[in-house]
Amino acid sequence: MKDTVDLVLFKNEAIKAVYIWATRQAETKNVSVVNLFSKARYALSGKDNAQPTATTSIYRLALVTKQEDWVVMTIAENLEIDEVSDLRRLAIEDQEALGFKWYGSEREAYRIDNEYEKNKNKYRATKIRNLKYANIKNYAMSMLNDLLVDDENNQKANDVARFAISHKSDIENISQMLVHIFNKYVTII
Repeated sequence: MKDTVDLVLFKNEAIKAVYIWATRQAETKNVSVVNLFSKARYALSGKDNAQPTATTSIYRLALVTKQEDWVVMTIAENLEIDEVSDLRRLAIEDQEALGFKWYGSEREAYRIDNEYEKNKNKYRATKIRNLKYANIKNYAMSMLNDLLVDDENNQKANDVARFAISHKSDIENISQMLVHIFNKYVTII
């Protein structure tokens, strides 16, 4: 890991989507479309430790797009940590002005890619049994939107949340909920 940060743009012209990844990796060769899709597939593993990928919009979006539609380019190199947030926000605003949609949360807009690695000993998976119905529904709604399921999502999110808390459900974590939604609502062309 290096002390400075690079900003890398993931862009999909076909669906007008962008994501900006901040990395401290010495070489950005691992910040690639192949890596994006590998992590996206891992989000569907159902494992507790797949939660970081299952809860990140860009990985969910990758699950329903074609790998060849994505391009990656470094847009800023060797930034000091205090420069990252402002430059990332400006880059997002520039892309949105061009008609692209940013796929990430506000928290993701300021995160550096090694944040999870740095804190992984403290990491604990979110269990469905520990969430309130409203939280489960919010996760489901975000997943449906990121998976480009675009009709009656409110009702579908309610259905997912009700099923997730039912005694018939085998959904124990966020990744398993993503698997359920993906299998039930996503149609791959």
